[in-house]
Amino acid sequence: MITYAGKSKDSNTKDSYSETRQRRSSGEAGIQDGRLNAGLLSRQQALADDSVQSRQLLKWQNMADGHNGATLQRYTLGTGTTRNVTLTGANGNRTFEECTYNYVDYKNGDAKQAGSSTSSPASWADWVTNKKGGRNASQLHIVNRRWGGLGGQNDKNIVPGSPAENSHHLHEAEKKFDQIAFNNGSNAVQDAKYECWAAPKYGTAVNVSGGNIDVGDPSLNVTITTGTGAQNFNVTDGSDGLTIKDGS
Repeated sequence: MITYAGKSKDSNTKDSYSETRQRRSSGEAGIQDGRLNAGLLSRQQALADDSVQSRQLLKWQNMADGHNGATLQRYTLGTGTTRNVTLTGANGNRTFEECTYNYVDYKNGDAKQAGSSTSSPASWADWVTNKKGGRNASQLHIVNRRWGGLGGQNDKNIVPGSPAENSHHLHEAEKKFDQIAFNNGSNAVQDAKYECWAAPKYGTAVNVSGGNIDVGDPSLNVTITTGTGAQNFNVTDGSDGLTIKDGS
C-alpha cells in the first residue's frame, strides 16, 4: 500500500479555503478601514473648508459693512464725453478736445479721492482767450479734482471757460456736492452722484481767419442725485465770456 507524505487533499482544500477567507477578510477590513479613513478625512477637510470659507465670507461682509474700520471702495469716476474742435486761422489751425459731460459717483463711506491739476499750456493756448484780460481761457474741470477729476489734456475732463465761470461752478454747484455727499468731510456720508453737462457756445469748426469771434462761456448744468432724489443746479455764465482768435 502506497502512502503519501504530507497533508491530504481535503486538508489542502480546507487550508486553502481558510487562507482565502483570511485574505478576503483582511482585504475587506483594509478596504473598510480605508473607507473609514477617507470618510473621516473628507469630513475633516469639509469642516476645514467650511471654516475657511466662513471666515472669508465674514471678512467680506465686515468690509462691506465697514466693520473694524475697513471700507469697501466703490466710487466711480466717469471717462468723460468729449468732442473735437478745430479752429482755422489765416496761416494754420488748431484742434483740441473738450469735455461736454462727466460724472463721479460715491457710495456711503467711500473715502474722497484726489484727482490732478491741469497741465500747461492749455491745448487751445493762444486761440481761445478770456475776453477780459486776453489771457488763455481757463481749463475748467467738469468733475472737480477734489473728487478724483483729472486735469490732463488727454484725460477728457476739461472745457474752456472764464475765471468767473470757474468761480460760479465752485460756489453754485461744487460746494453743494461737498456738503451733500461729504458733509464737508473726507468720507461720503451717503450715496451721491455728481453729473455735469457743458454746452460750449461755438461749433466744432470755427474759422477766425477773418478776425476774432467773441463767444459766451459754456453753459454748465449740474445734477446731484442721492437716495432721496435729484437736485438740478444751473451754473451762472461768466459776465465777459471768451474770444476765439487767430493764434497762428
